[in-house]
Amino acid sequence: MPELVDLALKRSELLTASEKSVESAKWSKEQAIAWQNPLISFGAGNKSESGKNGLAYDTGITQPFYFPGKQKLAGDIAAIQEKIASLDRNGTRLFVRYSVIKLAYRYAVASELAKHLEERVSRFKTIRKYLASRPFPSPKKRMEKHIVEMKLVLLMKSLDEIRSGKDIIWARLNLFIDLQKPIAVRAPWFKMGETLEWEGLLTKAEKDNIDLKKQLLVLERTRTETALARKFAYPDFSLSVLYGEERTPEIQRFVGGGITFSIPLLNANRSGVKSLEAAVEAETARAAYAKRETAQALISSFIEYEIARRNLERLPMASLDDVHVRLADADDSFNKGLIDLVTYGEVESQVYDTHFALLGAQYEYVEKYAALLILQGSEDFAFSASLRKNP
Repeated sequence: MPELVDLALKRSELLTASEKSVESAKWSKEQAIAWQNPLISFGAGNKSESGKNGLAYDTGITQPFYFPGKQKLAGDIAAIQEKIASLDRNGTRLFVRYSVIKLAYRYAVASELAKHLEERVSRFKTIRKYLASRPFPSPKKRMEKHIVEMKLVLLMKSLDEIRSGKDIIWARLNLFIDLQKPIAVRAPWFKMGETLEWEGLLTKAEKDNIDLKKQLLVLERTRTETALARKFAYPDFSLSVLYGEERTPEIQRFVGGGITFSIPLLNANRSGVKSLEAAVEAETARAAYAKRETAQALISSFIEYEIARRNLERLPMASLDDVHVRLADADDSFNKGLIDLVTYGEVESQVYDTHFALLGAQYEYVEKYAALLILQGSEDFAFSASLRKNP
């Protein structure tokens, strides 16, 4: 199982895209704090003065500057965006990891059920063949024959559904692992679940839940954007150094400097600031809701997990051995004529129901355990409590 997860993480185009998004955000952060390029000017011409002609030229260099604080705030916004991209990448890792784990267990469960149904079909075909070789003089014997034939029809229907469902699950799983053909998935069955403390779960979820952390970062980014918007009322400026020379024919030189800036008379960005202040209030409300939502989702998930964990202990996979012993005893008793077909059919159906319940408890535990870990932003899915692998 861990090998499948590693393979999926290695081959996932979604994860590759997330990594590139982080890289893109990193370079955007570098660009946000970059200085503006200097401007160089040069002009030349002929100047006439008192009937005398001469060459005149001037040159200058201008360096634009952001108003103090703007560049840092722009870098802070880009840095927050990089953190959000990193969280998106982590969320993608969780999605790929737990999608593979859940699909692999579903595939293993479907494989086990298909195997058991194949054995049931084979068993009832043998019974049908045995009954077909005997005369059916009594209504009871004729009814037994009809029961077996109808049972076979229903079993074949269930087997086809399980097989097609198994193929569908494989197609979904293979979207992540990208193999040429289906493989035997060996999933470790769990003997008991992890005992988790509620207080520790809540603390970790409030600290590491990806959606909550993203919302808090969005709030921080909006606040920083508001601070930057307030700075827009103060203009950027440019400093210039100038040099000019005239030869008419006396040489006259000019050296000077200057500053250029806009006057915020028509646009002080007041509406932009008001807009972002409202956005801060909106994101603050969303963050408060996200925190409560995380806590409530964790409560529901923890309750479901505890039910799944207890069911796992009530329905241990080790009991399959006892089920097979009882089925073998029923086979022997039926072959010897010690029990009738109806009783045998009830035993056989109970064996299937037990298989279904045991395997269902395994998958339900995996599903609820994964949901609980996703809420905590954790990749620590523990396989250590496994009992054995499916053959």
